[in-house]
Amino acid sequence: MAKQDSPVARLELAAEIFAAFRALGYQPIQYGGATVEVYSDGQYCTGDLDIGFLYQAPPIEERSRVMQALGSPPGVRLFQYKDAVVDLGGVAEMFSRNFVEIKTAKGAVLLEAPEEAIIQRLLLAYYPQSQPDQLKAAELLIRNALAGNFAIDWAEVRRLAGLPMFNVLAQFEALYQRIIED
Repeated sequence: MAKQDSPVARLELAAEIFAAFRALGYQPIQYGGATVEVYSDGQYCTGDLDIGFLYQAPPIEERSRVMQALGSPPGVRLFQYKDAVVDLGGVAEMFSRNFVEIKTAKGAVLLEAPEEAIIQRLLLAYYPQSQPDQLKAAELLIRNALAGNFAIDWAEVRRLAGLPMFNVLAQFEALYQRIIED
């Protein structure tokens, strides 16, 4: 994996973006595939950064101004920032508060909870249609958690999986059991 495609390099890009929005009083959070990439130490690769905001998001025009000040061409939601496509969303809907903060040479990045990353991948694996790559991502996260590569609260995973907006508890238990039996 080339340095610019490494989880560390992508985290440093995110840290630069986070710093710009934190300076304005916003609380950015990274979620999605780039977070899976971090938790799997690069075993899962994505080409973008999904960033939202906790509690309050800047207006679209302000997001665009900040990204342009960082050197990105104008955009509405998607921005090309250096070697990454940045999907800069609004207020992030997070159901777990077990966030993980990663410190880099360029600043700190707040990641969605690993518990939620697993459940989000499982949801995407089955809804609205089967997506085997998302199931593989969920499996990769579970295997990395079981290997002790990051802290995980299995009760929180099950709580999230059972929430009506996810409703993937049976799928989680089946996948978890299959992995344990391997």
